[in-house]
Amino acid sequence: MNSMQAGDAGDFFTEVNEIDSDIEIMKRKTQNIRSVHQRSLQDIDAQAIETTQEELRKLTEDASASNRALSTKIRILKGKVRGDPGKQAQADRVEKNYKASLIEYQKVVLEFQERVRSQIKRQVKIVKPDATEEELEAACEDGQGQIFSQAVSTINVSWAF
Repeated sequence: MNSMQAGDAGDFFTEVNEIDSDIEIMKRKTQNIRSVHQRSLQDIDAQAIETTQEELRKLTEDASASNRALSTKIRILKGKVRGDPGKQAQADRVEKNYKASLIEYQKVVLEFQERVRSQIKRQVKIVKPDATEEELEAACEDGQGQIFSQAVSTINVSWAF
């Protein structure tokens, strides 16, 4: 192997290490999003809800940008394999780890959406016990996630008089 090939291999494996590091960062971002999702389901006052939603927006935008950047880096890395089985194995491993982290991210998003739907349905049932399944679904589709806190606010105001 000449010095040019050795340098190429070193650069390749440096890129692999950087991508591995980026994947670990993405995993931490996913866990952070999961934590903020959990907190958002517990918020009841309007200010806390707004603050948490803004935090979630920023976190998901950052995670999406990181995912796009990782995808691009992996595509470029795979283009550098040039039939080298050692490089191919590393590129495949990195791609597999990336896909696993992406699946975990998507799982977190889907779990949150399901929990929000469940919470909305519970809130509607508390406020309107005789709600039909169609009304529950309509509430979920309308994004009326704060039905319960709105009803509690109304009750608190009416009790104050």
